[in-house]
Amino acid sequence: MGPLVKSNRTEVTDKLRLEVNKVVQGYVQQGVAEVVPGVVFIDEVHMLDIECFTYFNALLKSSMAPTVILATNRGQSLIRGTSDIVSPHGIPVDLLDRYVAIFSILLQHLLQLALGV
Repeated sequence: MGPLVKSNRTEVTDKLRLEVNKVVQGYVQQGVAEVVPGVVFIDEVHMLDIECFTYFNALLKSSMAPTVILATNRGQSLIRGTSDIVSPHGIPVDLLDRYVAIFSILLQHLLQLALGV
């Protein structure tokens, strides 16, 4: 895998991604490593463009999908990278359908209940 990482490219190619996945799967099968999905927090999510949301859609279908927390203060907004698609919070509707929305006022109340404050 050494020569693949030493590339002068700044973008991760599909070939590199497949090679890394093979190495990681090998480590997992050997019992050397364990894949643990994490948490991704993105503030000002309305600033992302349509290509980023396309990536998120693919990521959420993955077996290693992380917990994704998106934050924004926008209502109906134009999705960046498009000229005519307006959506709640500037997030494509098909992606919103995959999320559970928790408004910050409700979150504050849930935290107070959980902490007994």
